[in-house]
Amino acid sequence: MKQKIKAPIPPATGILAGLSEEKRELLCAYGDFINLEDGQQLIEECENQDCFYVLISGVLQVHADRDGHYTPIADMGPGDSIGEINLFDPGKASASVIAHSRARIWKVTRYNFETLIQSNSELGEHLLIALVSILSRRIRNLNGKFLTVEKFVKCKKNQHSESEQYHPQGLLEDIFEENRDLLKRYGNLVTINSGYSLIKEGEKQDSFYLVIYGVLQVHANRNGHDTPIAYMGPGDSIGEINLFDPGEASASVTAQSRAQIWQASRHDFETLIQNHPQLGERLLIALVSQLSRRIRNLNEHVLSAERITGWLKTTRIQKRDLDRGSVQAYPSKSGGVLVQVIENGKVVHRFRSNEIISAGTQ
Repeated sequence: MKQKIKAPIPPATGILAGLSEEKRELLCAYGDFINLEDGQQLIEECENQDCFYVLISGVLQVHADRDGHYTPIADMGPGDSIGEINLFDPGKASASVIAHSRARIWKVTRYNFETLIQSNSELGEHLLIALVSILSRRIRNLNGKFLTVEKFVKCKKNQHSESEQYHPQGLLEDIFEENRDLLKRYGNLVTINSGYSLIKEGEKQDSFYLVIYGVLQVHANRNGHDTPIAYMGPGDSIGEINLFDPGEASASVTAQSRAQIWQASRHDFETLIQNHPQLGERLLIALVSQLSRRIRNLNEHVLSAERITGWLKTTRIQKRDLDRGSVQAYPSKSGGVLVQVIENGKVVHRFRSNEIISAGTQ
């Protein structure tokens, strides 16, 4: 059983790095501190989650069920956190978490977090920036992980028309419209024409973009082919991770119509937060919410791709076919896997589960 304990002072590591002892002590009033014994479970896979956890001391292991097998994913140490996306996008846990030693944990609910932000804006701002940074790195890692298997695993997403493929979040768009004149002083408001390349795959990026109007296509090179990934419209944002974890773009972004974009650098963003903390707080909350949804979607795609990849390794398909990208696998509606082996641009074998359902050039 999880036991409530006398509140300790959390260490200045992970999400709390840079906070003074006095400020870390203030955090004790928000959330609960619990003890776990070795072997006790903190989170169970597939159960609903709406809490955020910071490990104060001890070791936790993240593991998941992969086709009936207990699969360790990661170990957590003091200062590590888990469940950030549950504060802003509650959902089912994609993995289980169990104590691998006696552990002390700070547990925070959405209500705790909102109360903290309202009561102490400076401390809340620090935590929000830390959350954006953590989620940004997590997205970059997930993108890389997905790309390693996506060359032959087709997750059948984004199959609608351009007008149906983007889903405006609204929150960022509303914030911009309410504060247009102010935000124009921090960053640039630019209008681009159809065909304009806003971001090029592989180039370094350190800016954030918010779509005001118009449609943009996200596309990338996949096995030598320019492949559409998603479409973005008003209220959608691009490059959030570049504000806090600059790096090379994993995809290109091209305007599909005349569009207006708000572009802000890390310096623009930091200056805005310093000069207008309430507005900065709203923007940070909107960014964390958007990143949380993105991570949950990426987690689902990566999990689907990994399961298909694992299944393919148990079939008669040759490794050389996988390496050269001549195998395409799709999750089927029945929960199984449909696999096609392609030679010279034509399907020569088709599998469903472990059975060949057709063979020969089609």
